[in-house]
Amino acid sequence: MKFCILPKELHITRPDHAEGIMRRVCLLVVLLALAMPVRVLPADDLSESPADSLSELIPLPDYEISILPDTSYPTGRLTVGLALSGGGAKGLAHIGVLKVIEEAGLRIDVVTGTSMGSIIGGLYAIGYSAVELDSIVRSIEWTDFFSDVVGRPTLSMEQKLYDARYLASLPLRDGTVSLPSGLIPGQTFAALMNRLTLFMHDTPDFQNLPRPFACIATDLVTGKAVVLKQGQLSEAIRASMAIPSIFTPVQLDNMLLVDGGLVRNLPVQDAFELGADLVIAVDVGQPLNSIEKLTDIISIINQSLSFIGVESDSLQRSLASVLIEPKVAEYSITDFTSTAEIIALGEQAARPLLPRFQALADSLNRLGPPPPLPLPPRIDSVYVARVEIHGLKKVTNRQVQSDLAIDPPCWMTTAELQAAVDRVFSTQFFERVGYHLTATQRGTILTLHVLEKHSDFFRFGFRYDSYEKASVLLNVTSHNLIWNSTMATFDLILGDYTEAEAAWFFHTGYRPRIGMRLYSTLRQGEFLLPFGGDENRIEMKYRTTRSEALFGTIFSSSSVLGFGLRYDYAMVRPRFSVPNLKRREITYPSAFILFWGDTFDRANFATEGSSLFAEFEIADSSFGESGSYRRAELTVENRTRSRDWLTLISRLRFGSASSATPLHRLFMNAAFVDHVAAQPGELAGTAMQIAGWGVQIEPWHKRFIVLRGDLGNSFTSWNRVIALGRYRWGAGVTVGGLTVVGPISATIATGSLHRALFAVDVGFRF
Repeated sequence: MKFCILPKELHITRPDHAEGIMRRVCLLVVLLALAMPVRVLPADDLSESPADSLSELIPLPDYEISILPDTSYPTGRLTVGLALSGGGAKGLAHIGVLKVIEEAGLRIDVVTGTSMGSIIGGLYAIGYSAVELDSIVRSIEWTDFFSDVVGRPTLSMEQKLYDARYLASLPLRDGTVSLPSGLIPGQTFAALMNRLTLFMHDTPDFQNLPRPFACIATDLVTGKAVVLKQGQLSEAIRASMAIPSIFTPVQLDNMLLVDGGLVRNLPVQDAFELGADLVIAVDVGQPLNSIEKLTDIISIINQSLSFIGVESDSLQRSLASVLIEPKVAEYSITDFTSTAEIIALGEQAARPLLPRFQALADSLNRLGPPPPLPLPPRIDSVYVARVEIHGLKKVTNRQVQSDLAIDPPCWMTTAELQAAVDRVFSTQFFERVGYHLTATQRGTILTLHVLEKHSDFFRFGFRYDSYEKASVLLNVTSHNLIWNSTMATFDLILGDYTEAEAAWFFHTGYRPRIGMRLYSTLRQGEFLLPFGGDENRIEMKYRTTRSEALFGTIFSSSSVLGFGLRYDYAMVRPRFSVPNLKRREITYPSAFILFWGDTFDRANFATEGSSLFAEFEIADSSFGESGSYRRAELTVENRTRSRDWLTLISRLRFGSASSATPLHRLFMNAAFVDHVAAQPGELAGTAMQIAGWGVQIEPWHKRFIVLRGDLGNSFTSWNRVIALGRYRWGAGVTVGGLTVVGPISATIATGSLHRALFAVDVGFRF
């Protein structure tokens, strides 16, 4: 069977030699006719009906497609290609175009894409429908997607100590602070792509995908376009959208790959090279700005980087059989909050072509039904027969296996698999952790591909609050110091008081993620000491140093159960001269056991999760000092999300210590944490009983109103009889939000201690 374009009046019943030649000419005509460039004009530029206006754009004679029997001539359908451009958030318009194409019943046979076009095109190539793609992009939290934020419940417990503490992190090379190769390693994006393409991991040749696919990247070394047609699909897409300076480049063989939009933002020629006979191109690229818009350094840099791409786009647009240009110029590449509107604009731009797409689909179907797409089933579990880890240099294989916590052979759901990979990444030893599945007769081989971080980092933070004023945090963190699988960190806080803290973590590689922490700190501060009764308090200053060794499950992601030894030195003195109260210097060795669990979804303004901290400490004269004391503490907090915008809060803090407890180990309230209407250190004693309740309202995204009430006090001894007169009440309102510089909040409170308290808090706590 073969086909050609024939006038409606002409009918051929028996082929002869001359007619065979004519058929070859007809085939050439149909290819030329269908490949004629078509530009879709915006709907408001069409003075007539869409079909009539498009007819003027594509002058076609009154032809129809006829099927002719001819066993001597090869037969086959025309191959329809789809080329999708880059454009950041504007590329979401591709989904709207795909909706119209699917509505027309037009089969897309091959797909190419660049940057955002590679994401949409790659997923479409493996079988995701336009409706599924619409659902996926609407469900993504794009702010987290482009920030590589590790979910707090996944962080190991030692990392939760430093979570939401620093503003930025910069690598140290040869002792000098340097800039990273990109702001975002892309772990969050890679994890999403790995999950969405999981059922195609075992197809390294993109020609063998349900729809053959290729995406474009740029070799940062040579400046040339690289057409990615094989490998791991998620990694190829990651390379194609690696915006320079935003995402770190992807190293492949001897190439350093970044966003393909730098050299070929609209990959039409690549669709033809994949075998397409005609190509539908969707271009959402940004044209060059006029002189009126070149007003700042960013716009000028973007314009200078666009010259090569604009020249390439002009050529690619001329090659397209059909060119669709959604009207998305008013949106920026980061307007992911306008997902629905951008998708609608893509559908609006393609809607005038619906009759032509339907006619083309009908014509192609008359040549024979298309073969069914070889769509593999979407898997929700995998049988892991073996685990392999590639890319390790200093981190030990035992540590990764311990964090991964997989005991092959075993069945795992895709969610469990991703959680295991997240645990490895959350240790902060790696810049990226990817994985690949390879099917064998005995099960699936899980291969982890890791990229270790630079050994040393400089980090910094800043905060301001009404009590301690401005403070700056400087940090140096080093991985694999002294031994492999170790992390050393040193913090220096500069403010009203200078404080220092150093810690060294050693991962043993044994489960349940057991490790050791060596810790030393210098702290200074103030508190109010009960003197001559609970009602009388004296302002005290203190300076303490502590050295501590802790052994336990500190690398677990949910809880620490451990024991250790510590040695404290403390100097305590009254701020003003008080009879019978003098400067005291105390040293105490002690042993302790603790349990700390934390499942909060974030460190600030948590919406769900709980925390439990329990510690028992004992110092005895047999340890080498004359003093002895016992100290026990329990703090419990729970947050329950009852609505999307409403979180219920409850908190308890209990503590009791013997009368010989040194002053620096008294129980003290933290500002607006333990008691909303008490200043920091205002409640201090050998016993503490505080209960609090509240609600957190989120009227806008990451903007909060917190209403709290507290009842409690500190005492010189444990209050066995509940007498309300001995407790202090407080109530307060906090208004705040999460910003790029950390949490910002303002609190006003009242209670039995103060008629009114007001405080402002800016930045992460440290």
